[in-house]
Amino acid sequence: MKNIFLFFIIILFICMTTSSIYAQSNEFYVPPPPEEELGKVIKVLDESIDTSLEAFGTEQKVQKIKVKVLTGKLKDQEHLTENRLSGNPAFDINLKEGDRVLLHIESLPEDKKEINISNYYRFPVLAILFSIFTLLILVIGGNKGLRSLIGLAFTYFLIFYFLIPSILNGYSPLLITIIICSIATCFTIFIISGLNLKSLSAIIGTVSGVSAAGIIALLTIKYAPLSGTPGEEAIALWASDSSLNFKGILASAMIIGALGASMDVGISIASSIFEVKKADPEATTSYLIKSGMNVGKDIMGTMTNTLLLAYTGSALFLLLLAYNNVSFTKLINLDSIVSEITAALAGSIGLILCIPITAFVASNLFNIKKPKSYIKEK
Repeated sequence: MKNIFLFFIIILFICMTTSSIYAQSNEFYVPPPPEEELGKVIKVLDESIDTSLEAFGTEQKVQKIKVKVLTGKLKDQEHLTENRLSGNPAFDINLKEGDRVLLHIESLPEDKKEINISNYYRFPVLAILFSIFTLLILVIGGNKGLRSLIGLAFTYFLIFYFLIPSILNGYSPLLITIIICSIATCFTIFIISGLNLKSLSAIIGTVSGVSAAGIIALLTIKYAPLSGTPGEEAIALWASDSSLNFKGILASAMIIGALGASMDVGISIASSIFEVKKADPEATTSYLIKSGMNVGKDIMGTMTNTLLLAYTGSALFLLLLAYNNVSFTKLINLDSIVSEITAALAGSIGLILCIPITAFVASNLFNIKKPKSYIKEK
């Protein structure tokens, strides 16, 4: 187990070093600096209807707004601006006094500034929501809850500082995603369950299941075939950089979506087999496999439902739109719908395969003739 721990530390060191080198050399994509400042609506001075667009069959509501800049070089200054409403709730920002907003400030000749309202300032609400989540997981989960948060933070660190830059720089999305998910799985399971055979079994089962899900997703994308641009965000990204491997990115998204559930199944199966072995040290490998599979069958139904319903919920608006306008035959063949179905089914298949793989690996590892410390829970 010391060799496993040493290998894991080396991998982390390589990741951190690589991140530093790429950050200094600017070989990885670096997002542009923000152009917005925080502001507050002091008063809505007037609301009127702009009829100049009637010839195009539309009209706009115009709000004349007085805003106060709260950050940046123009801090504490008050400015007048207009806020136009098209009637589309997806894009409109219907303001009232006291609203916090993001201001897009553009420099003009003669040191003049043009200030436009770009969006609501929603971060405080998200901060409160995240604080509630963190508090609950720490209060209820205790030490393991804290470890879960550390594992989650590390996973997102890998996604934002390795996965996304690598894909934007032209590396294989599927290969990078499998590597990132494997590292994230190792770190999360080791930090939650310790360095032991139980964790190793769960890692092998999880990585195998997630890899299978990725391969199935890629094959479906190829032979269905799917474009790799199932939504507006993907189309916008294609317009920005059409050289990216969009089919690979779609498969990567499917793998990431299945990772959490697969880790849950892997550690559950490994833990159940560990408990059986601890209660009956003479239990045979076949008996342990059977015990793990019995637990896996109980988990399988609820976890696949969890995964399928999660994808269905995320696509509910799309389903409503499609169902309201097209026939079932056309609906079931839409690129966006098939992409969601593929993600749900590929993830579920990977999750199901995780059960026998974890059960087989854990049962054999726990029956290796080693000192008892090798199966002692830490």
